[in-house]
Amino acid sequence: MTMDSDALRTDVLELRGDMDEVRDLLESATSFSTENLIKRQLAQLPTTGVRDGAQSWVTDGRKQGEGAAAGTGILAYFNEATSTWKALSDDADAAV
Repeated sequence: MTMDSDALRTDVLELRGDMDEVRDLLESATSFSTENLIKRQLAQLPTTGVRDGAQSWVTDGRKQGEGAAAGTGILAYFNEATSTWKALSDDADAAV
């Protein structure tokens, strides 16, 4: 089987395009930012109609060692099985 040079050139260009697309996907997957997350106080986050694993920045959520009502914010995910928001850092229920 022989391939003419135009067909080969087309295949190479398609492959380069695919590789660029893969590179872009990898770059976007490895650069995390909270800019696109929903940002709410814990009391404002829904507990019904939320997909399992949904994420949010809980603006008043407490990190370990922070006192009650002194939370500076945490990244949390929704656990559909328990209908609760959990701290991504340690799997504990999100608290304020």
